[in-house]
Amino acid sequence: MSKNKKKIANQNSGLSIEEELRDLRERCALYEAWLRALDEYVDCDLWFKDADSHYLYVNKRFENIIGFSREQLLHARPEDIFDEDRAQRVRALDKKVMDENGLRRVVPCGTGSRIEMHDELRFPVKNDADKIIGLGCLAFEVTKQSIAEEALAQAQSLAQLGNWRWSLQDRCLISCSEEFAQILGCDIQDAFAVMHKRLEKVVHPDDRDRLEHCLKDAKRKAIGYKIEYSIIRADGEVRHVMEIGEPLLSSQGNVVEYIGTLQDISERKQIEEELICAKQDLEKRVEERTAHLKYMAAHDNLTQVLNRKAFTENVLHRLKTKSDEQSQIALIILDLNGFKGVNDYFGHDVGDKVLQTVAARIQNALPLDAYLSRIGGDEFAISIFGENDLRSSCERLCDRMTNSIQDMIHIDGLELFIGSSAGIHISDKNEFDLETALKFADIALYKTKQNRGVHFAFFEDKMAAEIEYYRTLEGDLRKALAQNEIYIVYQPQVLSSNYEVVAYEALARWNHPKYGTISPDIFISIAEDRGLIHELGEMVLHQCCLDLPKLQKINSREIKISVNLSPSQFHIPEMVTSFKTTFEKNKVPASSFIMEVTESLFIKNLEHTRATLEKLREMGVTIALDDFGTGYSSLSYLKEFKVDCVKLDRAFVKDVVDSKPDQRIVEGIVTLVKNLGLEVVGEGIESEEQLAYLHSVGCQKIQGFYTGRPQKVEDLVAFAK
Repeated sequence: MSKNKKKIANQNSGLSIEEELRDLRERCALYEAWLRALDEYVDCDLWFKDADSHYLYVNKRFENIIGFSREQLLHARPEDIFDEDRAQRVRALDKKVMDENGLRRVVPCGTGSRIEMHDELRFPVKNDADKIIGLGCLAFEVTKQSIAEEALAQAQSLAQLGNWRWSLQDRCLISCSEEFAQILGCDIQDAFAVMHKRLEKVVHPDDRDRLEHCLKDAKRKAIGYKIEYSIIRADGEVRHVMEIGEPLLSSQGNVVEYIGTLQDISERKQIEEELICAKQDLEKRVEERTAHLKYMAAHDNLTQVLNRKAFTENVLHRLKTKSDEQSQIALIILDLNGFKGVNDYFGHDVGDKVLQTVAARIQNALPLDAYLSRIGGDEFAISIFGENDLRSSCERLCDRMTNSIQDMIHIDGLELFIGSSAGIHISDKNEFDLETALKFADIALYKTKQNRGVHFAFFEDKMAAEIEYYRTLEGDLRKALAQNEIYIVYQPQVLSSNYEVVAYEALARWNHPKYGTISPDIFISIAEDRGLIHELGEMVLHQCCLDLPKLQKINSREIKISVNLSPSQFHIPEMVTSFKTTFEKNKVPASSFIMEVTESLFIKNLEHTRATLEKLREMGVTIALDDFGTGYSSLSYLKEFKVDCVKLDRAFVKDVVDSKPDQRIVEGIVTLVKNLGLEVVGEGIESEEQLAYLHSVGCQKIQGFYTGRPQKVEDLVAFAK
């Protein structure tokens, strides 16, 4: 105990209790007067707490700056006033003051828009036994409002630049500007707590190790640093910042503090990234455009397969490749059958889509090392390489392509069928000449088109002369149609009971001035492949209309003319309208005509075929199914399609007199057809025995050389006279 305290105790020891209480009241009144004076006149914050951080005294200035009333503060704990995070920081700071015997710092104080910077002195309060029983705080405002500082603050705000000061010893923020806190996305008073654990709370996970390494390296070398990194603000927004720090050294040369700036460079970073992206995008677009131009220079614009130039370059390059041990090369030219009709009657847009579909199907059928090119309107070239048995590989490939191409094509609501023909030339690599191979493959292709039912052919030396013959016929056929050189002959169709003529089948004939009589199979095939079949069909029908009155006059009765329809004619949308116009123009009833169709017609575009046949029957035309019995689905066709007459194929009639199997087939067909309510016509009758047999089994009508050969109408008239 001190001497003064002992003296007072000795003096008071002789006093009564009442006197001691009065003395204590006087001293308490004196202390309260002092505190009121501090409350009234001292321009600083003042407060005292007990050892458990309960407020025991606060002055008015502290009450005003902290935003709580004295009644709320006195005897309250930090947890009663602040949120959990701030309460923990307050308790930790109080403990630090009592553990380390005081603390001095500059901190922001205030609430809302009223923020002041205070220079705080926090100190422990001890009892007579020198034991800490609490702590107190004196804080003086050090906020400067000079014009220079305001201008600096505005400049920093415009530059999104905040300043800070960091203590290495205490590992805490000593001071910072409002802009610094705004960059972090928090209030200035919270910035101190946030910065205490900024690696975990602020810095983006991707940049934590890099920033930590930078700070440690700068501290170890006692140097400044500059680093860019990303932060995650309290609202979750990611911002890019640039931090610059400079060391403050003690007299011994040790780094005790760092001062520096933090700048939000997000906009600059965004511009840089946009410029980088724009550059990369431009480079990518240039690269893609270059690749596209290179691709377009080597590919057909419509089908996207190689063009002729690129095809040539690829084939020749392959031939020069020494590592390629394949010793033979096959060149295939593939041409589409019936494509011209699609183009002419459905338009080029549909034709283009057909070409695209077919090109894709061909490509899918090819081996990986084959080259495909479109070398003409509907012509494609294919090259494949091999060692042995390349011929068999070509046969298998052509079968695959044929099967794939002839599958139904659906375009804009249409159901289309396209056929194909191919010519093949095979040679050794060391003897290969591209132009010669193309020429020979083209000759083989032309030969293929002359043989119905054949989809491909290999080039042979003897083909050249034959092809010249067919190409001459093609050119001459156009002239023959233009100059009406094609003529019609009529073969009678008679009743088997009395040989009475009931109809004539119209057959087109061509007598070539150089080659003589040309087989109908040849020139009709040429007409189909070269898009002349519609013109030929119209010519035949028109001539039949002119000849009908003469034929009826010969027989003194109403008869009909039977005309063969090519499946290719059914691709023509206006076929029915054209027929109707021809009938009306020549004043001939449609009921005087029979239109003969074959089973191959039903294989293609069933709905279109059914609708077309119905329109013809509505006009009054009789529909006959020719060559019945040779297809795979004859019976189903009789069920599916409305026909009026069935013509028994001559293959069953040829040996019917002596062949029991043929007899059973004929009898079965006749019985079936008659039960369906249809007429039966036997074709190819060449003997009285054949006629007698067919009559005996119920075949009503017959046609053949035995009852009349095909003749011109003039010859029939002369014979009748």
